Amino acid sequence: MPHKDPLAAKAAKRAYYLAHRDEAIARSKQRRLKLQQEAKARKEAEALIPKPIIQRACVDCGVDITFVYNPKHGPHCKPCVTAYHKAYREAHAEKIAAQKLEWKQANREHVAAKDKAYAEANPEKRTLARKKWIAANPGKDTAAKALNAQKRKQRIPTWLSEDDKWMVEQAYELASMRSKMFGFKWHVDHIIPLNGKRVSGLHVPTNLQVVPWIDNLKKYNKFEVTHV
Repeated sequence: MPHKDPLAAKAAKRAYYLAHRDEAIARSKQRRLKLQQEAKARKEAEALIPKPIIQRACVDCGVDITFVYNPKHGPHCKPCVTAYHKAYREAHAEKIAAQKLEWKQANREHVAAKDKAYAEANPEKRTLARKKWIAANPGKDTAAKALNAQKRKQRIPTWLSEDDKWMVEQAYELASMRSKMFGFKWHVDHIIPLNGKRVSGLHVPTNLQVVPWIDNLKKYNKFEVTHV
């Protein structure tokens, strides 16, 4: 006899479920497996039905794209899509370059971290890319080297003694000797960069260290404080 009280009816249903819980779960699982098998059989049957072939042609060049149709490209063949994107980049080169520059300036930390990771993982490719850039931009490279030499000259104190100058020369001699011994380049690095953003050092013996070239490139123009 059904309960007239809603709360009593709910409590009775709950009690019945708890008493027959395992049976209810088994029936639910069996019903789910049955539905899955029916859906699988229906898909397999639909796959056997041959679909009508829709003839398609590129609206730009007229080539047949029936069997290579890509909904992403629409009624265009891949070569026409590639040509369109190339023409767009050439026609809007300044706009695209400005957008890229704006994005890089807004994401400097991300770009710097990505460049550093690439340089550490691909030192040879980075060196080759640098050589190609120098070959393609000899004027800019010469100007940059001249500016760097001028700045370095400005960071040489007048009170540097002859012994100090000799020690500076010895640092470069040591870098050259290690390069020959180990088979890869060693650089003379300024512990405190000559042109640092927050602090600048001097071109003196106590500010020099001979390190592998890859470590010097990683450090670049930063002052790394080491704690003892």
